[in-house]
Amino acid sequence: DISIFGSADGIETAHSIARLADVPVIFLTAYTDDQTVLRATAVSPYGYLLKPFDDRTLSATIKVALWRHSSDVKMRVLAEAVSSATIGIVLAEVSGDERRVVFANDTFCGMSGAARESVLGEPPRFPTAHLEDPAMLRLTDAVAGLTRANEVLRGTRPDGSAFWATVSVSPVHAPNGAVSHLVMFFVDTTRERQAQDALVDSQRLQVIGQFSAMMTHDLNNILSIIQNYTELAREAIDDGAILRDLE
Repeated sequence: DISIFGSADGIETAHSIARLADVPVIFLTAYTDDQTVLRATAVSPYGYLLKPFDDRTLSATIKVALWRHSSDVKMRVLAEAVSSATIGIVLAEVSGDERRVVFANDTFCGMSGAARESVLGEPPRFPTAHLEDPAMLRLTDAVAGLTRANEVLRGTRPDGSAFWATVSVSPVHAPNGAVSHLVMFFVDTTRERQAQDALVDSQRLQVIGQFSAMMTHDLNNILSIIQNYTELAREAIDDGAILRDLE
């Protein structure tokens, strides 16, 4: 009840309860003035019953409140999981031909270097160093056509630093079957790409080393033959013979 004994009324008490535990609140009151209703809505109540009320109305309100609260708990857990995920997650709302970002988690902002306020309300963008990158074009087409896509993209942050990410786009359907949102996942693969590039460089150096060793071995064989024949020629020449260089 909003009107209770003590120094705090029911609304203030509901605020205190909310700080201690996550429980649904229903107000039972005779107050309908705008100021009281406005104060009550700040607590996010699950019901607002006006006196007098009957047992059936109270029972139905409690059942609905408990069901809504259970659903809200699941949604809050899901929202927290998405917000704290170690992969970048972006959600865009679809309205006709428009796609506007309505959510971007911390991981995406950290990976892309984009401030959240610069992303929300804007069309989805894929930060890339090459605007004609085929992977970026396929992702852009998927966003426009509300289809699926999965690509590896080399992105560039506002400070000029580069990163690699596996980016996927998937449509989210409303109960009527229409696409209401697009969800995008960004998995940072920069370390894996750097390790792969380092391995390729190492293998390239190994091949060059093997080729150099082979060439050196073959060249030494040729020089050894020339040297041996030269020594044989010297031994076959008389002491009085004239030697001359041939160019």
